[in-house]
Amino acid sequence: MIVLRDPKQLARRDEPQGASASFPAPLTRAFILTVLADSLQGHFQALSGQETYAPQDHGYVVIAEPGDTAASLETETGCPILTDWFQESRYGDDGFAPSCEWLDEQPFWYEMGFTLNDNGFTVLLIVPKLTGVDSRLLQMCKDHADIPAA
Repeated sequence: MIVLRDPKQLARRDEPQGASASFPAPLTRAFILTVLADSLQGHFQALSGQETYAPQDHGYVVIAEPGDTAASLETETGCPILTDWFQESRYGDDGFAPSCEWLDEQPFWYEMGFTLNDNGFTVLLIVPKLTGVDSRLLQMCKDHADIPAA
């Protein structure tokens, strides 16, 4: 997974914190970051508003990569992804609803936003529609995503 805690990481296209050393290849990581760069810059700006971006105050972005599991993403984000906040229901159970504040579908990825406090600290999880990304996670996103108006 790729963890972005600073919008400057998008400009460098270098090895973001948490980027795996083996798969996907650096070229694939650079491609993912390039495709998402404009959208992510907008998210970083929205998270910080008129303030200087500070990850400890505003939040951060996690991008799922092929090979990541929903469980590893839950560990990194501290957010329930395939369960609800109270672990009472799981994806696939009757009445399951994702715990995220929003789940939007984009042409090539899904965006899940978790606002974790009253100050607006947000963890944004990007789930690319790529082969090798946790299929259960992709299906949950597909089943529950809102499609933004064009």
